[in-house]
Amino acid sequence: MRPEEGRGHQAEGGGPQGGGPRRPWRDRRGRQEGALLVREICQPRGGVSLSVRRVVLSREAARLLSSLSTLESEEAVLLFGRRDGDSAIVSRVIRAKCSVSSPTRFEVDPIFLLEKLEEADRLGEELVAIFHNHPLGPPAPSAADLRHMEILPVIWIIGSRAGMKAYLLDEGLREVEMEVK
Repeated sequence: MRPEEGRGHQAEGGGPQGGGPRRPWRDRRGRQEGALLVREICQPRGGVSLSVRRVVLSREAARLLSSLSTLESEEAVLLFGRRDGDSAIVSRVIRAKCSVSSPTRFEVDPIFLLEKLEEADRLGEELVAIFHNHPLGPPAPSAADLRHMEILPVIWIIGSRAGMKAYLLDEGLREVEMEVK
C-alpha cells in the first residue's frame, strides 16, 4: 500500500475576484453548513458503530504514521477501508492536503476531503480513521480535536513523540485498540 500524496487543487472563483460560484465554506455560516455536509458524507454506513473496538493497520501504514508523528507541524492522513465486526480494517492511506498546518493546528482542505470521500464511496470504502500528530504534546485529543471528532465521527489516531493512540467519540471518549498486521 503506497500512500497517495495530497495534490494541489485549483478551486473555481469564490467571490468577486474569481467570478465563479461562491463556495459554501467561504463564510462562517457556510463553514457550518460545510461541516454538516462533511459529517453527512462521512457518517459510516449505518451510523457510528459502538461495536468498533480496534483499528487494523498494515506495517507500512503504521510506519508512515509513526514517521509523521515526529514532524514539527501538525499533518493529517485519511485512512480508508471497511468495518468487519468489531474492527475497522484500513486498506488505503492518503496523506491529506492541509490548508492550515502549524505546530498546534491543522485543517484539511475541504475540497480535497470531499473529493476523497466521493472517491472512497465509488470504491466501496469508508473513511474509517483520521490520523494527525501533536508535535508539542501527548497523543491525546485536544479540545479542538474533540470538536472535530463530533463533526467527523470516525476513529481518530493521534501520534506524538510519546507514541500513538486511537480514539472514538461516541457516548463518550474511549480509546480504541490499534493492531498492526
